[in-house]
Amino acid sequence: MHRTTLDVPDDLNRRYMELAQQIGRQPEDVMVNALEAYIFDIAAEDARIVVARAAVARGDFLEAVDAEAETEANIATLGVNPERRAAIRTEVERAMDAAYGPCE
Repeated sequence: MHRTTLDVPDDLNRRYMELAQQIGRQPEDVMVNALEAYIFDIAAEDARIVVARAAVARGDFLEAVDAEAETEANIATLGVNPERRAAIRTEVERAMDAAYGPCE
């Protein structure tokens, strides 16, 4: 294993120390797990971008209804409840209407 030094903001340090204590793990293990999860998420997002760019290059486009369903599914995976999702959707629609005028 490689050892490194990292300057961590006090608030973040406190939060991961508290989490480590709550779950009965070493703080270093919590930080390593957090870094692994972050790197996994970034790699997954990069892969999605590559796939999307390839689709655009091929001229493949997602229908609006499919894009909306995909967005809803992604938001649901974040643990956002249906009421909050509806509120977010309403807020986005208002912002879009204000910027571009109401959709017909």
